[in-house]
Amino acid sequence: MEDRIKKGLGAIVASFLRKYAVDAVFSNSVVKEAMSKEKLEQLRAQTESELLRVEMEGGKYKSEVIELALPLVEGISKLGQTLNEVLKAANKKEER
Repeated sequence: MEDRIKKGLGAIVASFLRKYAVDAVFSNSVVKEAMSKEKLEQLRAQTESELLRVEMEGGKYKSEVIELALPLVEGISKLGQTLNEVLKAANKKEER
């Protein structure tokens, strides 16, 4: 895989993790109980910093990756819908 595609994908994943997963992980009671408040804050800061670095490093490639991936995702979605219809029809025939 080309380096710019890897960096673009990395930026997309890092952005998602930074926006949605970091809070969930670091606010989890099990995580909070497992380490001191200082260590937790330090680890969170390191995690956010690294995710932001990856996001910034690949940011200029995100649109290229999205441009490549969107038709694939749309095609996979259509394929999934078609497969769903085929399986439902096959299931109805078996029920008869």
